[in-house]
Amino acid sequence: MKLEQLKPEYRETFIRDLQEAFKGGVEAVYGPAAQSPITPKEIEDAIDDDGARSFVAIEDGEEIVGGCVVRIDPSTQRNELTLLYAKAGCQSRGVGYFIWQNIESMFPQTKVWVTCTPYFDKRNIHFYINKCGFHATQFELPEKSVTGAADGLSRENDYMFLFEKVMQ
Repeated sequence: MKLEQLKPEYRETFIRDLQEAFKGGVEAVYGPAAQSPITPKEIEDAIDDDGARSFVAIEDGEEIVGGCVVRIDPSTQRNELTLLYAKAGCQSRGVGYFIWQNIESMFPQTKVWVTCTPYFDKRNIHFYINKCGFHATQFELPEKSVTGAADGLSRENDYMFLFEKVMQ
């Protein structure tokens, strides 16, 4: 496996796979879902955000098995892991941890990493705390719905754990 920068020709696959992976996380807890909890626009906005760097994990030289978006702030070195996913069917194979280890290595100047995950996603909470060394710092309900609800109101599923990892 290798981690490489997201190329334009991978963008559509990245967005689709990320949506499918996030939908699978919701379905594992709540059962079948009509749509992904994250919209293509939200993913595109993250990819295109100032300071954003996007990567894909490639296996066997061609198959995308996961990816991430990080936002790097060179002035503060308080950097954000905005999105991270392992492709549906590729979870529990070390893809997410491989991605995270590589990201840490790529940005050794980072002082603090921050990220978040939905409160109900026990696998993600375990991953960030027990595998990657993050600490939960806050539990919050965002002002704006992250599920893309048409009325813009937050739902129970929008509760998030915020995490930090202070680097040595």
